[in-house]
Amino acid sequence: MMKNLKKAICITLTAVVSFCVLGGCSLWGDPSDKPSKSAGEPTPYNPYKEEETELERRVSALPLPEDADVMYIVAGTGEGSECRFYSFVKTNGRWMNVWDTNGYIGKNGIDPDRAEDSGKTPGGFFRMGEAFGLGKAPDKMNVPYHEVTEDDYWDGDNNSDKYNTMVKASEMPKGWNKDAGEHLIDFTIPYQYCVNIEFNRDPAVPGKGFAIFLHCLGENEYTGGCVAIPKGYMIKVMKQLTSNSYMAIVGNLDELEALVY
Repeated sequence: MMKNLKKAICITLTAVVSFCVLGGCSLWGDPSDKPSKSAGEPTPYNPYKEEETELERRVSALPLPEDADVMYIVAGTGEGSECRFYSFVKTNGRWMNVWDTNGYIGKNGIDPDRAEDSGKTPGGFFRMGEAFGLGKAPDKMNVPYHEVTEDDYWDGDNNSDKYNTMVKASEMPKGWNKDAGEHLIDFTIPYQYCVNIEFNRDPAVPGKGFAIFLHCLGENEYTGGCVAIPKGYMIKVMKQLTSNSYMAIVGNLDELEALVY
């Protein structure tokens, strides 16, 4: 009898193990409780599946131009020249914050009434302009890109009718003061990738300021008035940019609703 009992127990245990191996039961209870190889690894963030955030709701409520499909927000943090840079895209009528990063603004902060040589970044709401840089154009861009040459300057001559635009030195009239502007190719680190922020355009007022760009981080923890973010994120901008992209620059996020385009 003992022999038959041992045989029965063996048969039962064999059946139970086989059932578990085939997936009929789980030693961990619910299958979702089982540890996996990816345990402890973060789930990639997918904003398209997240519920709308407070900042997204605030951006969606702004009186933005109807054609806007990309929106950047630059907000001071209160820590000197540091800022937070937010990227939004409009999908199915909803503004979504797809990424953000730290960056730098002018060494003297943000000022809606910014003047030339003030060391301040202009506050306000702006259309994004031409894309250019010393680096090769990233793949799959949506807008034209100009690779900077030795002949390219950003005009800062107050007596020039092309003030605050990119010009070819070889095409400028005699007497033009190239030294008043920026020789773009000289800015080897920050100007790898740039987008013009259309401050002081249409018309450009001499003396109000020129060459206000979104560009890569440089060697300093501040800018002369531009907005700077890491190069990897600038490449994201270059691929994301459209002809209907805009930027809001504010001292902090609480000032966002006061902006009027």
